[in-house]
Amino acid sequence: MARQKMKFEGYGQNFVVSQHQKLDWSDMIYLITLSSQNRNFKFWPREALEEYSREMQKIGEEIQANLSVLMGLKRDELKSLQGELKRGIRMNYYPTCSRPHLVLGISPHSDGTSFTLLLQDDDVTAL
Repeated sequence: MARQKMKFEGYGQNFVVSQHQKLDWSDMIYLITLSSQNRNFKFWPREALEEYSREMQKIGEEIQANLSVLMGLKRDELKSLQGELKRGIRMNYYPTCSRPHLVLGISPHSDGTSFTLLLQDDDVTAL
């Protein structure tokens, strides 16, 4: 299902705010995985992504706890300071481009999270 105007979840491209905006040469799907009350199940291939998001949550919580310890804090202190974290899954698809020297896959950006877990495809080496 295509993303609705001013909504994060769904298929499509990033927000287009100007006709002069440079668009990314990619399509994406973005899904909210945590908190569970923010999930929109009409976008989900449920079983696979439920299992994937459970495992990613375990990894994320372990990283958060280890960061806490490395910062000289108690193991659960970052978690208590940040509250329940919001998590999402973004998958990018880069269609074939007839003039690849003229485009970028995704524009430079900063992630709006404490940390990002990235799974890079073996066939895409652009990071």
